[in-house]
Amino acid sequence: MIVIAVLLGLLIGLFLSIRIYLVSRKSGNTTSQSHAILSGAMILGVGVLLFAYFLLKGEGWTEDKRVEFYQIGAIALMLAFVIFGVRLILSGRKQKSLLTQIMGAGWTIGAMVVGINSYNIAGTINDGWSKEKRAKVAAKCDPSTQNCQCYEKQTILFFKSVEDYTETLSNESDNQDRINEYYQIIEDSCACGVQSTGVEEVDLPF
Repeated sequence: MIVIAVLLGLLIGLFLSIRIYLVSRKSGNTTSQSHAILSGAMILGVGVLLFAYFLLKGEGWTEDKRVEFYQIGAIALMLAFVIFGVRLILSGRKQKSLLTQIMGAGWTIGAMVVGINSYNIAGTINDGWSKEKRAKVAAKCDPSTQNCQCYEKQTILFFKSVEDYTETLSNESDNQDRINEYYQIIEDSCACGVQSTGVEEVDLPF
């Protein structure tokens, strides 16, 4: 649903940007020209996002694809506002307007700061125990002998992160004691017929 809402927002944004661009181009005043520059830059940014949406969608969305889409969005919108800022600087130089040049520099610097920060934040969306990563853990549960909901939750409580889980289990020789402790917890708490040991009441870190 979120992806569909984003797509509709992009289509509406593209329509409005084109509309503003066409109307602004007919006027000759400075404000309209600025609107035309901004709307033209937004058309470019939204166009890139739409292309990325259909390119990444493929057969379905995964958490990794969503992160890539958000990162592309951050860069595309940053470039749109940077283009607008640069055009303002050039327009200010042409008109010998110091204020317009300062505004253009502000737009450019602000867009770069926000865009880079947004890109970095988008890259951390899948950090920790995301839904897909929890599903992979649950897939290792044997439902004939284990309570899989308990198995998943005890695993998340025992390992601080997905990286901790992967590194520990992939290097048994160096982590044998910890692995044995983990499997003992699973056996004691999550075997079929074993009463849950308060796992349901624990606040999980996701």
